[in-house]
Amino acid sequence: MRSLVTLGLEQFEIDWGKHIHGFQDFSALFLPSDRTPVAYYYPDEVVEYKDGLSRELSHVARRLDLLGYSLPTLHQQYEGHVLAMPEFYREAAWPFETFREVVCSIDVRQVRSNSEIEDYDLGEFVSDYLFRQPAIERLLPQKTIAINRYFGTVLENLDPYITLRLLAENPSNRNQLLQWRYMDVVEEDWSEREPIEFAGWLSDHSKVLVVTEGSSDSFIIRKALQALSPEIADFFDFIDMEEHYPFTGTGNLLRFCQGLARIRIQNQVLVVFDNDVAGNDAFNRCRQLTLPPSMHICKLPAHGTFDQFRTAGPAGISTEDINGTAVSIECFLDLSIHDAEPIVRWTAYSRECGKYQGELDRKDDYVRAFKRANLVDRTYDTSKLRFLIDYLVEQ
Repeated sequence: MRSLVTLGLEQFEIDWGKHIHGFQDFSALFLPSDRTPVAYYYPDEVVEYKDGLSRELSHVARRLDLLGYSLPTLHQQYEGHVLAMPEFYREAAWPFETFREVVCSIDVRQVRSNSEIEDYDLGEFVSDYLFRQPAIERLLPQKTIAINRYFGTVLENLDPYITLRLLAENPSNRNQLLQWRYMDVVEEDWSEREPIEFAGWLSDHSKVLVVTEGSSDSFIIRKALQALSPEIADFFDFIDMEEHYPFTGTGNLLRFCQGLARIRIQNQVLVVFDNDVAGNDAFNRCRQLTLPPSMHICKLPAHGTFDQFRTAGPAGISTEDINGTAVSIECFLDLSIHDAEPIVRWTAYSRECGKYQGELDRKDDYVRAFKRANLVDRTYDTSKLRFLIDYLVEQ
């Protein structure tokens, strides 16, 4: 048996390679905890169970987004791939929208790869098998787009991450298991390498350093990620300082951004300002800097529950929209731990901005409750934290 490494959704193969130097590294799609016995498919319908990596496609899709394969980027990546091919291959290629519609229509449960896979290359497999499926044929304008060997060659060299991300858009596929079967290489060609090393290899470029106005902000985001989105938590790094956090306060964080902009930092950095008066002022000043592409500036998001929030100030007790004037990270915690309704107190007036700066009362109590809380057993309201994570991932 020749050494073969395959990546597939159950029996639907996405990519394969042969021998120690002939396969693509997909370790960034998986975590070390994904190691488990998976089915290996061989000619003559032989199936054996060996160590591999297995993760639900819906979770892989979130990792692909952070690896640079979010849906808005795929068109450009596909077009770039086609343009890099010789002219006669480019003429055979489908427009991206057709390719997207076809791939998104595939239900991998209904498609089986050829059991004699070693006798195929990917181009032959695509042209002779995959795109002859009845459900796919109905989508293709046969008079203008040919299913031929040239287009098979285009797909043979296409980044499989593009195909994977599109397959994840079909609801029928999202619960399917993406499996990386590498043990034949380990057993026959690479016996000295530990299988566990095939997972969790994120490059420094793929990781994002999250910098906030205070150490409690970073703690809250890190704990929420680890509990609510463990499939992507390893993409985010934080400054690990229990004391003397270097960027406390809006002014220090703004100066930090100015310094990073000057040195044109290459590693990815996500700077998160509060969505209050001072935070918005610093955010707008940062947007005027010439930032390197790797540096992303955002502020905490507006949320519907902040539209009508109880406040206290010079005019007495009121109900106001605190988005943009008093939203700190503590506002995204479970504020029902006290019997009394949460309240924001207007603390200072900014003449420059013409607004009062607000602060959530008893915010330290909310943080202490968060530190003790179990975020996965439904005893703690995590709805706003989930909203916050989705927002930060999008940023």
